[in-house]
Amino acid sequence: ETELLVETVSEKIKNITDCSVLDIGTGSGNIIISLAHETGDSNYIGIDIDENIVAVARENAALHELADKIRFLTGDIFDPELSLLLHRKFDVIASNPPYIPESDFAELPAEIREFEPHSALAGGDDGLKYYRRIAEISPDLLEKNGFLALELGMGQADAVEKILRQSGFADIEVIKDLNGIDRVVISRSNN
Repeated sequence: ETELLVETVSEKIKNITDCSVLDIGTGSGNIIISLAHETGDSNYIGIDIDENIVAVARENAALHELADKIRFLTGDIFDPELSLLLHRKFDVIASNPPYIPESDFAELPAEIREFEPHSALAGGDDGLKYYRRIAEISPDLLEKNGFLALELGMGQADAVEKILRQSGFADIEVIKDLNGIDRVVISRSNN
């Protein structure tokens, strides 16, 4: 599913000169590293709250010879002071936020449940906690005509679209994966 997010964003930004991209909850860096590899001449920042995970993302960027193209930060993007410290707005915000509802954890396959950090998966009671938070802060972080790209959990497209509309987003497009499942949502802020 994340590959579809990367492909969608790459296609949308391929003709934007000096594009700025923020990856919220970068984890191991797969989204921002893939975008840097695919699109080249842009400014990339990946942010995550876990400094150990950010260290892994830096290592992964170095392995792909992209360490000089991507700036990784450790911190909570939802902290207003950190948002101000970025001192910039972005053409694109991308994220694969935690979206598993708490009630679904027991049903996850053991290889996911036992080896993935709970914080990387847990999206609150309904799985939508981080969509709400990202939709709330993104208008202030996006350039005029900038867009937000989010990976979706199965069955969450309608709820996420509603959250985005309530936060002032428009031009909302939901993209299906090869199995016909809604997996990515792209939207523009009305700011």
